Formats: sequence, C-alpha cells, structure tokens
Amino acid sequence: MARRYRSKAKLRTLTRRVSLFALLLSLVLLLTWPYLRTAFLRATIRVGRGTLGTLEERIDGEAVFAGGVSLVVAPAPGTLRFLVRDGESVRTGQAIAEVGKPEAREALDDSLEFSKARLAQYEAETQEEFEKLSALVEDSYAKALNLFFLSREVSAKGELELSTKHESLLEAEEKNLRQSADRLAEIEEERANLTARVAAIEALQASALVQVISPSSGVFSSEVTPIETKFTKDNLAGKSAAELAILAREARETKSEAVKDGQPVEAGDLLGRVISGQGVTFFLPIKTEDKPALREDGRVELALSDGTTLQAKVTEVHDGRPPGYSIIVGEISVMPVSSLRKTDRVGLIAKTQSGVVIPKSALLEREGRQGVLLVQKTFARFREIQVLMVKGDKAVVRGIDETDELVLRGWGFLEGRRVR
Repeated sequence: MARRYRSKAKLRTLTRRVSLFALLLSLVLLLTWPYLRTAFLRATIRVGRGTLGTLEERIDGEAVFAGGVSLVVAPAPGTLRFLVRDGESVRTGQAIAEVGKPEAREALDDSLEFSKARLAQYEAETQEEFEKLSALVEDSYAKALNLFFLSREVSAKGELELSTKHESLLEAEEKNLRQSADRLAEIEEERANLTARVAAIEALQASALVQVISPSSGVFSSEVTPIETKFTKDNLAGKSAAELAILAREARETKSEAVKDGQPVEAGDLLGRVISGQGVTFFLPIKTEDKPALREDGRVELALSDGTTLQAKVTEVHDGRPPGYSIIVGEISVMPVSSLRKTDRVGLIAKTQSGVVIPKSALLEREGRQGVLLVQKTFARFREIQVLMVKGDKAVVRGIDETDELVLRGWGFLEGRRVR
C-alpha cells in the first residue's frame, strides 16, 4: 500500500510540473507570437520594391560590314606620287595622287584652262554655302544626338509627355539634317562633274602623267588589304551564315599594307581608300530561334565593341541560311570614321522599354487581368498593372511606383492574407 501511495504522489507531482510547463509555454508563445509570425512570414514570403530602369531586347553576334569606303585604283602603270597625306580629308574629284613620269607633263590648252577656271569659279561661288551647310550638318547631328539621349533619360524616368516632345524635336532635327545633307550632295555632285571634265581633258592632253581622282569625299588612307573587294554590298548579299563567318575570320586575320610614295604600280592596283562612313550596310548572322521581334519601322540600335552606339534600320531578314540560321541586314546612314571596320562583335538592340522593373515571378493573373500583390499595411492586395515588356526573369510594368512594396513571388492564394 505504501509503495502504491508513493507512486500516485509522484504521478501527481509530475502532472503538476507538466501543467505548469504547458502554462508557461503558452504564456511565452502568447507574448512572442507576433514576433514569431513576422519572422516566419519574412522567411517564407519575400517582399521588395521595383526599380526605375530599362530593359533591352538584344541579340549579340559578329556582324560583317560593307560600304562606307571608296577604293582608289591606279588608272595606269607608272611611279606613284601622293598629293595628299594619310588621314587628310579630301573632296570628290580632288587629285590625290599622280601615276607616271612627273617630268613628262605637257602644257594644257585653252579648253583645259577654261574648265579649270569654271571649276574654280564654282568652288568660289559655293564655298560659303558649303561651309555653312557643313556647319549646319554638324550642329544638327549634335542636337539630334543630344535629343536622343535626353529622350532616353526622361523615358527612363517615366516622363512620357516630355519624352514624346523630345522625340518630336528629334524627328524635326533629323529632317533638317537630311535637307542639309541633300543640298551638300547636290553641290558635291556638280563639283564632281566639273572636276571630271577637267580630269578628262587632262587625261587626253597629258602624255605620261595621270592624276588619280578621289571618287568621294572623306578621309584618305593608304592602308589597304587584299580582300577589300570582297566587302561590298553586292558581294555579301546572298551569303550564308557560314560564308559570312569565314569572311569575318579572314578580315580579322588579314593584315593591312601601306601603299608607299614612289613605288611602281600597275593599272588596277589598289592605292588606298577614301573613308566616308556613309551608306554602311551590316550583315548579322544569328540563330533563327534567337531572332528578336523588330519594330514596324525597322529601327534598331547597334552597339559596337568600342562602346559606340549607332542608329540603324533593318531592311531585310533572310531565314534558312542555312536552316536554323537567319541573316539580319540593315543600313547605317552615318558611321564614325574611327569606328568603321569590316567585322565587329555587335549587339543589336531591337527594342527598349523604360518603366518600373520588377521580377517576372511577381506577376500573376486573375480573371484575365495581369497584376501584382501589393503590400498594404500588412496584407497582400491585388493591383492590376500593364506589362510593357518581359525579358528573362525581369519585367517592365506600368501601374505601380518604385516605392510600392510587393510580394516578389506572386502566389494567388496570398491575396487578402497577411504577409507582414
């Protein structure tokens, strides 16, 4: 009996201790529950904010370029003598070299003197207009470039009205640039005709000395490569992705050679190049599965490896060259002389979109509407938004501010529930 009594006493003591522990545990949980709940929610439900930024629809690849240069070819055999220096600016029809025997020059007749006088008169009459138009072109180009970056900046800040205003100003400036450039071309064309007339008479009257005339305006370079004639628009058109890759490798591996003053040349030999940077065409081979969606007007940006970004327009897209590969062909109206090359690793930016950038995982759909879960006080509330662009794991949206807190993983069952 005594043993049974002691067992019951121990049981009652243990029961009291367990009850007291449970009571203390309940009290601790009651006091710490808000903190435990917050810690649990923070550990399981990620909340954050979007950021103002820009997403790009971009494809990288190795492009091959054609145009932007005019080849200078020896018109006759003889000894070469340059009349201009390497890196010097030349104009259309300007004599840049002589081939033949300098001592064999003969006197020119009256018709040659008349033609030269007419050319000099035309140059004098158009010199002021030419310089004014050249300055206008440079000024318009600088303004257009400034407006372009201002438009990008205000667009990134979400100031759509100001962005639209800058774009309108940009279009007007581009129109002024085209008008000035067209008039410059008219002046240069007439000057080229007069110069060609002088050159034709000189060719007939000269005995053993032939002048080499600049075929275009630009910067003269005596550096040439044996593959110059391969990089023309006509030659590159129709090439497959593999053929373009071979040409790109050949361009990288081929060293240029300097044509030297006083060396003997044969008719048809390359004497140099006149680099204008105008009318450049690019050919960009890519995998067809990576082909970006282009704007209706075909306008894109082309980022070169030296950091230069150019405005371009896609004119053609050829699929199946070979199957699985596409060739994007586009035009660059003006390319800086320093950036002109035969091949380069480029990034083609087909589309840019500015706004609030959020993780793609934060998006969810409810009744056909896209939205996110905003954190209002401590609860998740659905907010309908407009998705402007999705790229990779990010999205650009409109309808929320960068200061709004949102659930970074849009689980539908969290709507209306406490997340903080």
